Amino acid sequence: MSFVHVGQDWYGYGWEIQLLETGFLAIFLCPLLDMRPFPKRATPIQIIVLFRWLTFRIMFGAGMIKIRGDEVWRNGTALYYHFETQPLAGPLSRWFHFLPRAVLKVGVWYNFLAELIAPLFVFGPRIARHIAGIVIVFFADHSFTQRKSFISKLADYPSCTGMF
Repeated sequence: MSFVHVGQDWYGYGWEIQLLETGFLAIFLCPLLDMRPFPKRATPIQIIVLFRWLTFRIMFGAGMIKIRGDEVWRNGTALYYHFETQPLAGPLSRWFHFLPRAVLKVGVWYNFLAELIAPLFVFGPRIARHIAGIVIVFFADHSFTQRKSFISKLADYPSCTGMF
């Protein structure tokens, strides 16, 4: 018996597994026996490294899917259509759809910066991790343009925990 058999269709999407992995790693962030808000012992470095690895997999995987999957991402025009065709449009999606095309193209390239370049610095020195973390969190927190922002938060939490 495996998780996939028990979860059936629920495990057919990638973010459910990532949600479970994030929750499982979060168990180890705080010691069980020390109930103070700021415990004496730091979080084990292994957990921090696993959060960084999770951040890398989430962000870099999303970027690779986009760059390998569709021509509109490769030529920078994906956001021309994204805001009007997304399934759960947010309150500002219509406004974003009518932004100038140059701004939307910059948004696609910022997406590549956040998903393909920034994750490469996840295991780098502290300043590189902080800059990459800011780029990733700023990118992933686009809940005002869509209603499925829990997926964005799923990328935010490991990034904040492992990068800062």
